[in-house]
Amino acid sequence: MAVGLGVLFLSACVGDGGSGTTGGTGGVAGSSTGAGGATGAAGAMGGTGAGSVAGSSGGTAATGATGTAGAAGTAGGAGSAGSAGMAGTSGRGGTTGAAGSGGTTGSGARGGATGAAGSAGTTGSGARGGTTGAAGTTGTAGRCGAPACFTTFQAASVVIGQANLTLPTAASPGPVPPATMTASASTLYSPAGNPFFDGTTLFIADTFNNRVLGFTGIPASSPGTASLVLGQTSVTSGTTAGTGAQRLNHPGTVFAAGGKLFVADTGNNRVLIYNTPVGNNASAVVAVGQADLSGTATGCTATTLNRPQSLYVTGGKLIVADTMNNRVMIWNSIPTANPTPAANLILGQASATNCNARATAANNLSWPADVWSDGTRLAVADLNNNRVLIWSTFPTSNVSASFVLGQPNFTGNTADMMRSTMGSPSALDSDGTSLYVLETANHRILVWQQFPTAATALLPDLVLGQPLFTECNPNAGTATNFTFTTPATWYAAGQNPVTATGLFLYPRDGQGQVDQLGGGLRISGKTLLVSDTYNNRALEFRGQ
Repeated sequence: MAVGLGVLFLSACVGDGGSGTTGGTGGVAGSSTGAGGATGAAGAMGGTGAGSVAGSSGGTAATGATGTAGAAGTAGGAGSAGSAGMAGTSGRGGTTGAAGSGGTTGSGARGGATGAAGSAGTTGSGARGGTTGAAGTTGTAGRCGAPACFTTFQAASVVIGQANLTLPTAASPGPVPPATMTASASTLYSPAGNPFFDGTTLFIADTFNNRVLGFTGIPASSPGTASLVLGQTSVTSGTTAGTGAQRLNHPGTVFAAGGKLFVADTGNNRVLIYNTPVGNNASAVVAVGQADLSGTATGCTATTLNRPQSLYVTGGKLIVADTMNNRVMIWNSIPTANPTPAANLILGQASATNCNARATAANNLSWPADVWSDGTRLAVADLNNNRVLIWSTFPTSNVSASFVLGQPNFTGNTADMMRSTMGSPSALDSDGTSLYVLETANHRILVWQQFPTAATALLPDLVLGQPLFTECNPNAGTATNFTFTTPATWYAAGQNPVTATGLFLYPRDGQGQVDQLGGGLRISGKTLLVSDTYNNRALEFRGQ
């Protein structure tokens, strides 16, 4: 999610094709190359069998029969041409040779492409031309090599918070104006921050309704109906912010681990911790960043926070994106009581009392909006520097990141909408194999099917929310261009119609810095959950 638009925005997919293994040798002379593009190449024609020695009458030699071409592979790179068979000599007599065996199945490769078709089998030996060899079998489809495989510009399968994937409709085709919002168990108002599914309950921060909704399971159909609420007295109440153990003020990311539920209570400058399982309107037991559960003050110390937008828990560590303090705070154990103990590590600043943004560097941050870690690697969405920093080994001091995504080096911070660049990355997540990065300014999600390393290519494999890496339209998928002079025109008839493929990730505008939260995502099994802020909905993208 985003604390602001940062430097405003200036965004197809290349999969690795599979290769089939070669089949047997073929019949009459001839070769064939596979077709490029979407289908694999046909295997080569089989060769002819060799004839027997000429009979006593010395008749004229006959031509061997043509082998059948191998079957075409599906979607992927071109298959290799089969080798040509030698023309057989023939005489009279001699029995017909047996059919050759089929080619072996091509094996798929990483990247979602398919293997090429096997080439034709060999022909039998005999006079008057051997019989045609059997065609090689089709190559096996490749996989992306990740737990969940998606495709560029894939449509969402289910929407939460709206009746269908294309609402609002004809009368008001753009995003829903704030004045029309009504809190209920099946509506959302500018949801932001990362959702979380704990295996039983799906939690979504309904940010502008100042609440977190809980759904039993991941909804299989729209619009989804919440079964519990945090921050409000019931699922039909919202909009009123508050403090204390039972109230929230523009909440962001939700996370669960170790029998605890964590909520980034951004507007109250704290992270709340609840005991699980939680019930309706449950009370938090700890407020990280405050002296007690009623405090809301900002601060620049080892125990205070300033607009924390997100958090992550791994290996007993609590990692908090202390966004407006331009730093990441790390506690080596989960705080159990107030007042909050001092953080064990601060990234992005030279000391606990330095909180201003500094010159762009490998160990400096500017509005870090999200964090992820598996206990070894650490990734930080450095929103205002338009980049993601990755530490290959979990840091124990304010050391430099190992490498950077979205910029050519550690000193660059230019926003752009290319495959190699970023525009206000505000959320990220990983299943340990793939990496997902949401960009607020580019209205897209970049996907690395294999988690990048300093030694590998750092370009993403595909993009969601846009048809190309070089586009950044909100609600992409329509012919309507993104044009506006004030936020009010975003709602105008004909502007930015809602689609199943597009995203509108800008934060809700016009009510001050605390309200500048936009976007969020979480990969859960094969489902990518996305907080589509300006469209007042959460989306489910189903992977393969």
